[in-house]
Amino acid sequence: MTLAAPNKVLVTIGTQTVSGTLDVDDAGGLVFVPSGSGPLAGPIDLVRPGPDVPLRLESVTVGPTGATLKGAVDPAIFRG
Repeated sequence: MTLAAPNKVLVTIGTQTVSGTLDVDDAGGLVFVPSGSGPLAGPIDLVRPGPDVPLRLESVTVGPTGATLKGAVDPAIFRG
């Protein structure tokens, strides 16, 4: 996987290479959105908020060394 600012991603699986973007959708989920035509149709959920994932993402930025996610965690998770 290769990352480039502000949100570009290049994924190679075997002999297939898929380019796309990392985005946060309206529901606060992290999705991979493939570009153009190819073997994948998107968006593809990577992180989907819900009862088992008590967070809501607000933004994602990527660079050559990683991704930075900004979001909010449901405080109920800390009440144990």
